[in-house]
Amino acid sequence: MSNKKPAINIFAMVCFICLTSTTLAPNFAGEINKSYKFKISKANLLREIEELNGELTTELSDRGDSLYVLRNLIVENDSIIKKVTFRIEDKNDHSVLTLKGIETFRSYPAFLSWGAKRRLQRVGEKYLIEEIK
Repeated sequence: MSNKKPAINIFAMVCFICLTSTTLAPNFAGEINKSYKFKISKANLLREIEELNGELTTELSDRGDSLYVLRNLIVENDSIIKKVTFRIEDKNDHSVLTLKGIETFRSYPAFLSWGAKRRLQRVGEKYLIEEIK
């Protein structure tokens, strides 16, 4: 009888570690559709968002208006919110930002499936809305 069993176990453990160490954290996304009023113009609001630690781009939405996308927003402890989508409407004396959706990594914050939309909304409020108010 040979010592194949320990060798097979070690090989299996090495394979498991190799496979799991290269796996990215799964994305977690949700639609928010909540609006926030700011006492500044759309141009000033966009300027403040550009100063955040992320990459701001503009896309054309299915409605034909601008949909803003903030990618790779770095938040506390070097965690990343992968993507935030929003619209901004310019009113007479203020602007309205509508948070459309957030995509983040499941590892930050620790999401569970129940109550996830509310948690995503809080993440958007904490790291986007509060930062520019």
